[in-house]
Amino acid sequence: MFLNGKKRRVAPALMMMLMMLAMLSSTAACTGGRVQPKITKGEALSSIEDPTDRAAVEQLLSADGTYANKQTSSAFPVSGDCITGSTSVRVTIVATGEKKSIPCDPDTRKFSGTTDLSAQPDGTVPLKIEYLSPQLAPVFETSLTVNKLTGDLPAFSVPALSESAGVASFPAVEGAASYQVTITPASGDGTPAIATTVSTNSVDISSLQTGVAYNVSISAIDAAGNVFPASNSGATTWTRSATDTTAPTLTFNSVSGGNPGSTLRPVILGTASEASTVTLYFDSSCATAKSAASANTAFASPGITVNADVASNTTTTIYAKAVDTAGNASTCTSLVTYTHDGTPPTAPTVSGTTPTNSTTPTWT
Repeated sequence: MFLNGKKRRVAPALMMMLMMLAMLSSTAACTGGRVQPKITKGEALSSIEDPTDRAAVEQLLSADGTYANKQTSSAFPVSGDCITGSTSVRVTIVATGEKKSIPCDPDTRKFSGTTDLSAQPDGTVPLKIEYLSPQLAPVFETSLTVNKLTGDLPAFSVPALSESAGVASFPAVEGAASYQVTITPASGDGTPAIATTVSTNSVDISSLQTGVAYNVSISAIDAAGNVFPASNSGATTWTRSATDTTAPTLTFNSVSGGNPGSTLRPVILGTASEASTVTLYFDSSCATAKSAASANTAFASPGITVNADVASNTTTTIYAKAVDTAGNASTCTSLVTYTHDGTPPTAPTVSGTTPTNSTTPTWT
């Protein structure tokens, strides 16, 4: 080292101090004079004193559990904001040690890149995320878990839709998280009448015209966003039936075991005019059900059993209401006045008979 044009010997300790000051000065220049957070491993966010840096890491951690699917597994996106003292972010696949460095944009202080997960098996893929200093030393280290899902859902086809009360349903697909449904008039310019994504295996079709043929396309979507079209999507033609506004009617047939009867819970048999569910009541407004809602076929045979006792040793009027598959409800219909008879008959009294040699004596 030269001082005043003469070579001077500098003590090793002083030389070390000068080198450290030079490094600090260089780092301050790269980070705008901001103080770097402590070098920390794990998810100890409390160690990051700068709230902006803490928010940046929290935003990155919010992606924990994100799915990688068939399209994204080979270039899984990793992005966010850099923190103080970092000039790049390194992503490491824990299982293999494969590393990918993503530079921080010096103007926006953001990073954006991808990492290749295609060689990893389906399931959870742990990643280590390191914010690196210009010297490639970790400023902060945390972790993320990616759920890789690239397997196929079971193959399925679209049958004719089943409609009830303005909603069309179709068989559910195992493993599907949602469905893309497109319904297009069979004749026309190809503009869909319905194009929607639904979370269940049903779709509102109340806006569709009746008597019109439609082409139906359905795709199942798994939790990772992989899309699996039905084998016959677009090839299934379905015509919406005219809206059913006719309510069913009910007819009484009989009481199992007869009327009057000794049972407090009689079995009622009858007929409904169409496919429907039938419920029994004791009140004329059909407000409080006295049986389970049963199919009209069960109402015809073996009958519907009331699930509450009728009045003992008197009469009870039994009513019924039916609701068809379109949601039309019948009137509250009086079926039968049932008489309960729980009183046993009077035992006979035998007073005797006059002795006789007859082989057919008469008792009184």
